[in-house]
Amino acid sequence: MNRSLRWVSALALIALLAAVGSFAFMGKTAAGEASVSAPFCQTVTEIPQSECEALVALYDSTDGPHWSNHAGWMQTATPCSWFGVSCESGHVTGILLTSNELSGSLPDSIGDLPSLRDLWLDKNQLSGGIPASLGNLTNARELHVQANQLTGTIPPELGSLSNLEVLSLALNQLTGGIPPELGSLPNLEALHLFDNQLTGGIPDELGNLSKLWSLELQYNRLSGSLPDSLSGLTSLIHLFVEHNALTGSIPAALGSLSSLEALSLSQNQLSGGVPAELGSLTSLQVLHIDNNPLTGALPRTLVDLPLVSFAFNETGLCEPPDALFQSWLAGIQGLRRTGVLCADGTPTPSPTPTFTPTDTPGGTPSPTPTITVTPEIWPSATPTPTPSRTPTRPVTPGTATPTSEPHGTPTDVPTSTPTWKPKSVLYLPVFMKR
Repeated sequence: MNRSLRWVSALALIALLAAVGSFAFMGKTAAGEASVSAPFCQTVTEIPQSECEALVALYDSTDGPHWSNHAGWMQTATPCSWFGVSCESGHVTGILLTSNELSGSLPDSIGDLPSLRDLWLDKNQLSGGIPASLGNLTNARELHVQANQLTGTIPPELGSLSNLEVLSLALNQLTGGIPPELGSLPNLEALHLFDNQLTGGIPDELGNLSKLWSLELQYNRLSGSLPDSLSGLTSLIHLFVEHNALTGSIPAALGSLSSLEALSLSQNQLSGGVPAELGSLTSLQVLHIDNNPLTGALPRTLVDLPLVSFAFNETGLCEPPDALFQSWLAGIQGLRRTGVLCADGTPTPSPTPTFTPTDTPGGTPSPTPTITVTPEIWPSATPTPTPSRTPTRPVTPGTATPTSEPHGTPTDVPTSTPTWKPKSVLYLPVFMKR
């Protein structure tokens, strides 16, 4: 009997130890990086252990073994030699993994890289949300996560990145509004949020971004009016808000943006007339205001603009019939017009547009004018090759240059590329690339 009890006790003890061991193993696995990165990173002396663990967490959560290139990752104890990683003074300063087949979600621990300046994770298959911990990267200058499958909202914590110069979250599936906190980024030069599902209005606070030269909010579901505060963007070169559900009038205050070269307001629900103040934009080369229920006469002040692309088709606008204005129109290479002359004493009456509803990105019917017009004028010009540009601060020498290319082809732009070439651009404007 005692022998039997001893055997039973022994078997019970073995079972108990096995259960405890299994639980401990599961605990380590549930800790994620604790099961892999902690032991691995204990041998790393090149960078702090916390930064090593952040890199390993990124590798683990984005299916690192199946990246296009994962040379060195989890193979050597020198993370600064891993593909796409750059370091300075013993800290990680750059991660460039553009078009590298990353899939999965971004780990919260990516915010544990306090010296990170450049993060390029664009053109991958990342999903899930944007971690709020990115707001801890106080030294970040450029954040590129465009062209992924990210969902959720834009974290307001990004508004604390006082050194940020470029923020590109475009070509994802982000929802919600544009956080007004982004207006607190004093050094921001480019804000690209296009091709998402963003709703709500354009925050007045964006007008505080005095260094901003590129604002791209097109192809979203934004509503409300264009804020007058955008006149505070004194360095702005590109303003693209086409294909939204914006209402109200075109702000006359936009006429103060003396550096503006391209303005696209197409495919919205803007009404009223075209402000004469736009004639003060003497650097403007591209003006797209088509597919809006705008009415009235085009202001004669526009003849001072050096336009190479001008679209005002599918509106209720009429053209001044005088020789000077008509000669100016005829000299524009990429022209889409209504072909309707203003009355001005001529037999041609001003049009009274009638609108038929069409679907807009926000699901709200958008008025589209149905006006009988003369054929559009298109030059038979040889298309100019689309210009390109390398990034201002490539992170890893010898790697492919990251770029971003929106998808789709809008119906409101010329089929031949105008000769206008943007200056100082990180990305080409959408209408130059589609």
